[in-house]
Amino acid sequence: MIVILTPCYVLSPLYCSDVEAKKDAAVPEFITLMNFPSLSLPENHRCCVMCGTACPTAAAVKAKKGPGRAGSKTNTEVAFIPTQNKGLCTLCDVHVWIIGSSGMEIKWCKGCKNFRCWAAFGDKGHATKCMRCRERQREKYAAQKEEKEKTKGGGSSSSSNSKTPGKKGRDD
Repeated sequence: MIVILTPCYVLSPLYCSDVEAKKDAAVPEFITLMNFPSLSLPENHRCCVMCGTACPTAAAVKAKKGPGRAGSKTNTEVAFIPTQNKGLCTLCDVHVWIIGSSGMEIKWCKGCKNFRCWAAFGDKGHATKCMRCRERQREKYAAQKEEKEKTKGGGSSSSSNSKTPGKKGRDD
């Protein structure tokens, strides 16, 4: 069964339905959502599985730009296919897509590396990661920050103690 997906250009950045009821809705497998299965193209190019456009791969863009990030685009119209995007170009990975048969609205999550129901993005409909991945990222950041504070040890507390007397001295 082929499922036809069309991009939905959403004016509102918010999901306008019941988020709690739909955020964990089952999305069909990725392979069934591809509009354009792989085609043979020149080296360092791939066909976007959603729009069908022949785009350079991230490696080709990086090689062309030299050292630096492949994702730092100067021209926003130039799309490429990042290695971790499963064949989705950088223009398609930000759209909200509608599954033709069910009307379900889905969006690519850069954390899950898969399509999720648009409701899973919560009140940040234009975010690149779903609520679950944003929460996981928050927890990871907090743990890293806590670990960094532990490795600093007494250094951070002594520096805060040295600032406090200085402030009192200036106020007097």
